[in-house]
Amino acid sequence: LYVNERIDREELCGESASCVLNIETIVENPLNVFHIKVIILDINDNAPTFFTNNIELEVSESVSPGARFPLGNARDPDIGTNSLHNYHLTSNPFFILKKKVSSDGKKYAELVLEKLL
Repeated sequence: LYVNERIDREELCGESASCVLNIETIVENPLNVFHIKVIILDINDNAPTFFTNNIELEVSESVSPGARFPLGNARDPDIGTNSLHNYHLTSNPFFILKKKVSSDGKKYAELVLEKLL
C-alpha cells in the first residue's frame, strides 16, 4: 500500500474522534477482493489560533484588581492529546491568566487584573 500524497486527517474527518479510510483491492489469479481498513491517526500538525491575530483591550487605570477580561478561545483543529491543552501569558506585574472551561467543554482564557494600573 503506497500513499501518493500526505493524508490530512482534519481535512478528511474533521473533528470526529475516529478517522477510518475503507478501501478495497482486487487481486487476480485467483480473483480475490480484499477489504482494507486504514485508521488515520492524528499528529500535532496545527497550531492553535485565536479568531484574530491581535487582541486589543482598553483598560481604565481606575479598574479595580480582580477585574476580568475574556479573551475568548483559541481553535485547534487537532484532536485528543494533540489539541489545545493550555494557555500561557508572559510574566508581567499587572495581569494573570485564568483558564476556564465552558459548559460545552471548550477551554478559554480570561485576563485578570492583579494590581492597580
